[in-house]
Amino acid sequence: MQPINHGLTSVEVGETWTRKTLCHAILRELGLGGAVQGTLPDLVSSIVDRLAEDRDRPLIIDEADHVVKKGMVDLVREIHDKSQAPVIWIGEELLPVKLQKFERTHNRMLDWVAALPCDVTDTRHLARLNAPGIDIADDLINAVAKASDGRARRIAVNCDRVRERAVALGKKKITLADWGSQPFFTGEPPRRRAA
Repeated sequence: MQPINHGLTSVEVGETWTRKTLCHAILRELGLGGAVQGTLPDLVSSIVDRLAEDRDRPLIIDEADHVVKKGMVDLVREIHDKSQAPVIWIGEELLPVKLQKFERTHNRMLDWVAALPCDVTDTRHLARLNAPGIDIADDLINAVAKASDGRARRIAVNCDRVRERAVALGKKKITLADWGSQPFFTGEPPRRRAA
């Protein structure tokens, strides 16, 4: 058995996932990969055993709306109840309302926290992840944050574009002046051309 990574276990649930797919994804994140096979109860038991070894290690379920839509809420609740590991549900704004239909799960929620837009500090962190090896000057970080409207995905795309620009210019450090008039990704569709 591999040692537990004292951090977190995180899965992003897909639209097409089944209960078994979810369990296999959690097992992979727990370092058990293909080591566990068998029935759904076998998979859940292995997840519970591993999470129970370190009850401070949270299980993060991203795109949790799919868990609700696919009827897997009680599966996640069972994993929580038997392992006593904290479970963090991440989803759309209406997720708390959707979970009200599952009282045994809804009653276990300790807190509801709305996501906040990314700020400049978050943008700097995302830049380190999405533009490794490139030093992005504060003026350009501020411009990325503003153009991205605090949305993490847009920040990630823009940081990758900044990285590409720095590489094209042969620079390890890039400023807003180096960026020039390059457009930022804002999520806006292209404007219709005049006839």
